[in-house]
Amino acid sequence: MWIKGVENFMLIERVYTLHEHFRKSQHRSHWDLRILSINKKFALSFVIPKQKFPDETERKILVIRTPDHSLSALNLQGTLENNDTMKILEKGKCTFVSYADNKIDVIFHGRIVRGHFIFVKLDENGWLLIGKRE
Repeated sequence: MWIKGVENFMLIERVYTLHEHFRKSQHRSHWDLRILSINKKFALSFVIPKQKFPDETERKILVIRTPDHSLSALNLQGTLENNDTMKILEKGKCTFVSYADNKIDVIFHGRIVRGHFIFVKLDENGWLLIGKRE
């Protein structure tokens, strides 16, 4: 697969999982997005507090980068040791367009997570998730 307008750049396909994470101690939920890394050795992890992705009404949202997780986090589901619960909302495929320490450009091919998005690093843990219009 190739991206329009960029010559000689091959896209890298990976899997992702979108979890609903209910934090019992806070009595609220957020989404966790886990993406298999480029080197396939760990899962990139982001917290999505608003439980939504950028759309026509809100093109940019703040997400929080959490420490990388083991590959088993891609399939994590059920009750955790701290009594939080994790539910898989969606498992799907995504395609990295580009990847750097401060910017990740990815296309998601899912039902809930669908479209072209760019993650831009703001500070140590804060990232801006931007929906890219084609």
